[in-house]
Amino acid sequence: MSKRISYILIILLSVSILIVSALGIINYSRQQTFIRQKVIYLNSELQEDMNVNFTGIAPGDSFSCDIILKSGIGDNYDFTMGFEKTESESLAQFIDVQIVYEDEIIVQNKLSEILAGSDVKLDVKFTSSTETKISITYSMSYEVGDEAQNTTADFKINLLAQK
Repeated sequence: MSKRISYILIILLSVSILIVSALGIINYSRQQTFIRQKVIYLNSELQEDMNVNFTGIAPGDSFSCDIILKSGIGDNYDFTMGFEKTESESLAQFIDVQIVYEDEIIVQNKLSEILAGSDVKLDVKFTSSTETKISITYSMSYEVGDEAQNTTADFKINLLAQK
């Protein structure tokens, strides 16, 4: 009898380990489709697009992207980030966005409001360093319910830098 219980416990433990491993792999692969860091070398002018797609994001998820700007010391740029919807934006009403530059929150709003609003403009100065960072964090609250299931948000960020 005790051998039988031992076998059952071993099988249950094995199945549990397989399930936890599979869930970890699914979550890991979902997060890997998102751009984590983009390095941009500025010399005089820049115009570049970053495509962003949220599919399968779940309540409680959070993703961050760092835009690293590199240039020479003493350079100054007018930097603009324009958020433009490209396809579906049904998920945008559920995604919170926070943009931080030089340890200051410069934007904190719903993605839907940012897509409908004006561009984010920054005066980027390279006074004592050759690089600076803009962090964008996207998150979905735990309180979001079933209304967000099977929805997506596709948009692009138009990056423009002028000396």
